[in-house]
Amino acid sequence: MTQFKDFVYGAGLLPVAGAQVRITNQALPVVRGSTATLQEEPLFCGTGDPPAAQAVLLYFMLPGCENCRPGASEFVRLARTVALDTKPPLCMRVVVSDWPTLPEIQAELEMSDSLREWGVVWDSEGVLAERLSVLGQPALYLLDGAGRVSAYRNGSVSFESPGFESFWHVLMQVAERRALLPSSQAGLLELTEERVQVKSSDHVSFLNNSLLPVVWVVSLILLCYSLTRFVLQLRKNFRSSQNKS
Repeated sequence: MTQFKDFVYGAGLLPVAGAQVRITNQALPVVRGSTATLQEEPLFCGTGDPPAAQAVLLYFMLPGCENCRPGASEFVRLARTVALDTKPPLCMRVVVSDWPTLPEIQAELEMSDSLREWGVVWDSEGVLAERLSVLGQPALYLLDGAGRVSAYRNGSVSFESPGFESFWHVLMQVAERRALLPSSQAGLLELTEERVQVKSSDHVSFLNNSLLPVVWVVSLILLCYSLTRFVLQLRKNFRSSQNKS
């Protein structure tokens, strides 16, 4: 049984247990296309029918941020895999907050085809960033279906790393499973463990095998048995030499 938080660490995120911070599923303007059209959308990618997502990933960035652009492109690429589902269990949002103006966002959209297609949430007054205590950008925040913080990272995230890939697969499995449960039972914070199936092509280390404790116990027993026989043999030889003398 593998702890879900281990995958969070592997992805470069920091888990948050028992978080009190909660973001409501508020309607915010989403900027789309080179004409920078605005439309109000729920932050959690829907509410009611279809239901809100069971997990939300927020990627914070600023126009002109060179460190933000590669991550934003990868983030949108991952978002496309979610958007293929008519009722996605995950909601993925690129968020631009604080000081940027609409022309700045428009210029950023024109520089990035992926962002222009996907659009960005415009948190013009920085309400989300302040509520989540975003210290630097880029930043990535994972929320559960109730808007509570599950994990975060202030700074760049390597979306192409093996650690993030593992985290992504597990997150998809968790969200899909939670999407089948009643809302009262759903939520990533309620899930602390996930069993991960190892692919047949993956290398399985013997140190990670459950037989290791058994091997140690057997080795210890054999060692004790050998030492006992050695001591008994020494006593026997000693007594034999005394009798001869």
